[in-house]
Amino acid sequence: AVLILAPAGLRRAVFRIRGALRKSASRGEQRRSHRSPAMATYAAGTDVEYFSGSMNQWIPAKVLRRGQVPGAYDLDCKDNVGSDRIRLPVPASGELSFGGQAGFAGISSSGKAGGGASGPLGLRERDACFYKSSTHGWITASVVRFRPEDGSYDLDVKVQVPPRSIFPLLEGAEVEYHSASSNSWIAARVVRRGAEPGVFDLDCKDGVYINRIRPPRDAPGGAPAFGG
Repeated sequence: AVLILAPAGLRRAVFRIRGALRKSASRGEQRRSHRSPAMATYAAGTDVEYFSGSMNQWIPAKVLRRGQVPGAYDLDCKDNVGSDRIRLPVPASGELSFGGQAGFAGISSSGKAGGGASGPLGLRERDACFYKSSTHGWITASVVRFRPEDGSYDLDVKVQVPPRSIFPLLEGAEVEYHSASSNSWIAARVVRRGAEPGVFDLDCKDGVYINRIRPPRDAPGGAPAFGG
């Protein structure tokens, strides 16, 4: 047999390649041993909340079945929704999840728990309102308390919020309402708080849930415009 010795430079290159392959395999094992948690699963009939891109907020929904896309679900309001846009309803305490979005289940407009109105916006504890998020725009929120020491409000989505970043849903406030019949947002005005928490009577329809209401597109924060 004839033994052929490879040049020293070639042998060094082979050793380097083998070493790189061993390191790559080791990193692969580490990644497999630190897998991310499995996505949440939901059974058919589960009451959930769905983050609507068109409304830019969480809305109540119900799981109908698993979607055709892996990891997605068909809801009663939309098919093939990814699990990252679904969550269980937020508890009444206002606990947050999924990036700080306020859940509809945690909002109350009754105002009964907080006594009289306070602060420059006349909001009471547990009053429903909208908070202007720098990331998501106007999102639903609920008043926790007024801070007389600095004139700000603590909301269930953020503390020490200045009045300019809040849109209160007061009687007479001009808002927009999402009409199911026309499938569009139309101008409306708040007439009064509804009979149930999170519900308002508008001049165009009674008993409207807050997830179908939003501030006008050009609305500034603070005291809203009032219709005649």
